[in-house]
Amino acid sequence: MLPASLVSAVETHGCFSGCYSSESDVAVVTDPTGTLENMLHVSCEDCFSHFGVLAKHLPAGMMSYQLARELSEHMRQVRGYKWSVGGYHVSPASMWLSAAYYSCGIVLVTGERNRSGVTDLDCLIKGFQHGVITPEDPGMLQPGHYLTHEVYLDMSTPIAHVQSVQDILSAPQCSSKRKSSYHQVTVAEYLPFVRSNGTVASASSPAVASSHVSATGNTPTTASTLAAVNAPTRSPDTTRLPQRATRLGERCPVCGEVVQERPSLTKTFIGCLC
Repeated sequence: MLPASLVSAVETHGCFSGCYSSESDVAVVTDPTGTLENMLHVSCEDCFSHFGVLAKHLPAGMMSYQLARELSEHMRQVRGYKWSVGGYHVSPASMWLSAAYYSCGIVLVTGERNRSGVTDLDCLIKGFQHGVITPEDPGMLQPGHYLTHEVYLDMSTPIAHVQSVQDILSAPQCSSKRKSSYHQVTVAEYLPFVRSNGTVASASSPAVASSHVSATGNTPTTASTLAAVNAPTRSPDTTRLPQRATRLGERCPVCGEVVQERPSLTKTFIGCLC
């Protein structure tokens, strides 16, 4: 069991993905007359804020990558995400991507640290293409199947029971204007799924105006042209894409870390943290 104070600090941290990466252990002084103590610490993959805890307050033998994995999974449960990723993803993706997915067909995404001119939706689709994340439906690789909303979120309090985009846009955690402690995020509706639920937002939604520009810079898709989108039927669970083997840019199913180039004592290596 993790210390309650650590869990509380992570739960009230406002970055939306809730993903954490492991950092090197630290020897710290807690008593000027005592010996150094070992501290494990992790960092938020959105903003790089650091959180640490003395090893003696954790289950025996726990390592930092396990701590990061448990905190990330805990935040998925708290916020109702089916999956979430964060941070920089190495070759072949070579991109920054933070994203979180609600099963109703809504993705929260930002790729703001990538070069200018690349939209958040471009980054999401590139993440699918390079195996950083796995699409729930093959149509998720088509930019024309999305309606997007540019908003600011503070997820220090989770948005409960998200079943439609309106649950997000009307929540106090969401703002159409920049505020202190709020982070810019794109809310992307995958139309084939949300239409099947009858929950597509209109461009006149109270919180924000909605628009989408495709990765190729074509004419924007707005709520007034949604009828022109030929939405495929949602695939049942039995037809979802199979789990791929672990490779560069993918998350290891054992330790939960992304396979990437990592430093060692004398050189670098490609791998996770197993």
